[in-house]
Amino acid sequence: MRKHTNITEICLVINGKGTIKNGTNETENFEPGDRFIFPSDVEHEIINTSSETAEFYFFRLIEK
Repeated sequence: MRKHTNITEICLVINGKGTIKNGTNETENFEPGDRFIFPSDVEHEIINTSSETAEFYFFRLIEK
């Protein structure tokens, strides 16, 4: 699991399918076109469950 201090991440799924898991083990499936927001200091993990390469665009908002 990863978490980022003072950084909010916005994730846009470009290719592949899989699962997003957070620090409380809640999961949500993803596919191309889906978007996720990972708030600062929240643990998260991206798991690729397909045979395709999972590709994403990440946008990071740095909190001052």
